[in-house]
Amino acid sequence: MAGGGLASWAASRGIVVSPGLDFLATLESGRRGVRALLPVDPQDMLCLVPLEACPGHELWLDELGCATTTATTATTPPTTTPTTITPATTAAEKGASSDCKLQEDVLKAVSSSIGKGVLGCSLMLLHELGLGGSSVHAPYLETIPAEFSSLPFFTAAELEVLKGTSVDESLRLGDSVSGAACRLRAPQRWRGEPEARQHFEQTVGPLLEQWPQWWLDRSFRSFQRALGAVLSRGFMCQGQGPFLVPFADAFNHATTGKNHCRLEGCVADGLAFVMRAIRPAAAGDEVFNTYGPLPSARLLGSFGFVGQGWNPHDFLALLSGAQRCLEASKVAGRQQALALLRVLYRRLAARAARAAARGIVARRAVRRTSTKRKQASCNNNNNNDNNKTTLTATTTRFASATLRMACGALALALRRLPPVEAGSEPQRPTLAAALALRSAERAALAALRTRLSSLLMRRRSSWVPRSTAHAQALQ
Repeated sequence: MAGGGLASWAASRGIVVSPGLDFLATLESGRRGVRALLPVDPQDMLCLVPLEACPGHELWLDELGCATTTATTATTPPTTTPTTITPATTAAEKGASSDCKLQEDVLKAVSSSIGKGVLGCSLMLLHELGLGGSSVHAPYLETIPAEFSSLPFFTAAELEVLKGTSVDESLRLGDSVSGAACRLRAPQRWRGEPEARQHFEQTVGPLLEQWPQWWLDRSFRSFQRALGAVLSRGFMCQGQGPFLVPFADAFNHATTGKNHCRLEGCVADGLAFVMRAIRPAAAGDEVFNTYGPLPSARLLGSFGFVGQGWNPHDFLALLSGAQRCLEASKVAGRQQALALLRVLYRRLAARAARAAARGIVARRAVRRTSTKRKQASCNNNNNNDNNKTTLTATTTRFASATLRMACGALALALRRLPPVEAGSEPQRPTLAAALALRSAERAALAALRTRLSSLLMRRRSSWVPRSTAHAQALQ
């Protein structure tokens, strides 16, 4: 179910939506999401969206080998090749042909200078936002929020709150290995609003000024809004995109295995996007999609939120950070501790991959697995992973000193991420997301450290609780 104007627009664009869903539901938490009005069964089609109904799809028509003939507006004409204008051609036909040529020129300029990725799709959305009510996608554009909480919206002060997190580590690594062109085309790695404004003034703004008749709204705030919408709502399909898929982008995220539906479709064949149910949902429940097996840092950088509850994918990012702490230190025996952390990383990565393939996510990514459960897992996977051991069996191959060193690395990473007190004044969504990320990563680091410490205590019953000397030696 959708609003009257949105429902009429959907029907005119060939979009089919399930009448048993409320796509604009206001949830108890105040968020918007999709709520089931009727029970949802596996294999139910929740919505079908033709490629032509997706804003910005024009960027990919040449590669996909398909053309759209759906009537749009005078300012967004069909992308079919115009016929030769004869003296008998009417003024309206001349205008449509001229607009079609303008669109082709703009698409070439965007593809060559900006690319077809996130920025390219953002500029196409910016064009539609500039048209306002005259846009063919106007009812859909009204559902796009004015602000988002992904990285391009962070102020300099809010970036400071991210210090010590995986996002900060990723940004620092990106600064050292990425060139200017790579950073321009990866907005999810921009250092907040200051870098977004810099790219806008140096690259995006001059391009918009070259085509003022195409981009009627050339302000930074409108560009920022379009960019946030593409980052948080865009779908990739077989390495192409992102695509803005109306109605499909209304589903909130759940960790892989807890989602009720997933997006299907093959844009190369000109097929529509289909959101199909894979798990049942009762009437009144929120219906979730999944954005992938992503850690909290990736969810914040691109989508602007940190999921509630335990995210097992946080362990992989945090173990990578602990490894880098050890690599930068001069402590004797760090190579053995690095080997331990790398083995833990490989085991957790393999477990996460198998869980994603089966659609199952364990409540805890690091937990002791019994022999019976391990044997059942091997049987379920057709004995393909008989040579894989559990986390407990892996760590027993290392000496107690190595375990203590690994615990020290995790303790150091935890100390580099101290808790930050939230003020009493109302928080911007970006600040709230940054604080939530710190809390989630601290909890994951503490769980990893506790797990290794318990293994060490079981290995050496005479072991005395470790002091902070090992962590201090790593600095």
